[in-house]
Amino acid sequence: MFRTALMLRILAVLLFTGCNWNPGTAVPPVESTIASEDTQLSTDAIDSPIAQTTEAVPEAPIAARAIDDAADAVTTTATTMATTATTAITATTTKEEEDDDDEKEAKAAPESASDSGSALDTTEELENAVKNVTDIVMAIELPVGLRNGRYTGETVDGLPHGKGMFFSKNPQGVAWYYEGDFADGCFSGCGTQVWENGRREDGVYENNALNGFGREFIDDELVYVGSYDDGVYGGGNGTLFSNGEIVFEGVFANGLPDELAFKEQCQYTTFEDVSRRPEYFYGRPIMIYGKVLQAIELGDGMADYRIATRDNRYDVFYIGYDRLEGEARILKDDIIIAWGICKGLVTFSNSLGGKVTVPGMRVYYMQIDSE
Repeated sequence: MFRTALMLRILAVLLFTGCNWNPGTAVPPVESTIASEDTQLSTDAIDSPIAQTTEAVPEAPIAARAIDDAADAVTTTATTMATTATTAITATTTKEEEDDDDEKEAKAAPESASDSGSALDTTEELENAVKNVTDIVMAIELPVGLRNGRYTGETVDGLPHGKGMFFSKNPQGVAWYYEGDFADGCFSGCGTQVWENGRREDGVYENNALNGFGREFIDDELVYVGSYDDGVYGGGNGTLFSNGEIVFEGVFANGLPDELAFKEQCQYTTFEDVSRRPEYFYGRPIMIYGKVLQAIELGDGMADYRIATRDNRYDVFYIGYDRLEGEARILKDDIIIAWGICKGLVTFSNSLGGKVTVPGMRVYYMQIDSE
């Protein structure tokens, strides 16, 4: 600002000097004009200098115009210099801001490098901590209870963590395994469970059970696709399939389709109905009524039953049912009503080792008839 003011003053002096006008000479005083005439005063002598003065006066507007021109020049120059100064100040400010940003980035760079280094160190530490093991004995707590087995795969601090396989048997001796992601000793992430009786489940696991999206297969046939909650159908919508066709689609909870909506779709069916037309009934929602001839516990809430539908031990349905946690067991000689999906004709081995073919059914609701 000091430099700008100094330049304005210098410019003003140059402009005023260049106009060649002096207020003391452009309008001669009356007294000096009178002194140049005859010393004898007369009316004419007095009028003459007055006339000379009158003739000299018109030079005043010229001087005024010169002053205005000079003022305009000064204003224009001042405006130009102010604009220049503003531009210079703006440029200086921008440069200072850029310098500040550069300085901040320079300070932040080491911190970012430090953070990146910390993350890298953590990753390297985790990688160094991972150990691969083969067939080690361990126990895992599942929603259906504690299961002892053997584990092969990655571990961290002695716990399954990463990719691996856990092999076990349920209390009834049915072998099964889980293969997929582990975290802190639990099934966690994408995985698959396979039972030796032909059942398979896959999807997203959390806390040792399917939670979220999942699928179920029986003998490689798709049975269910949808939401799981703690290992059973539930927590949202799902779809039941049979022979590749949709048989029910809707809300599921506690491992079951909506009870009222599903039961309304079921058709009362007998042993003779399915035996005569197995292809027609296959995959259809049906209801049966009969007496339990045999109950076969498979573990983890799963059980198979032989049901006589006409008080005849040979008119039998072979059905499978997943009992809910806390639900009462179905026993031999109980009279039951069951709702489920017909599986057409199925074959099983009797106690003598022979093969028997009868109507089959996957049951979703079953209750004891107390009447």
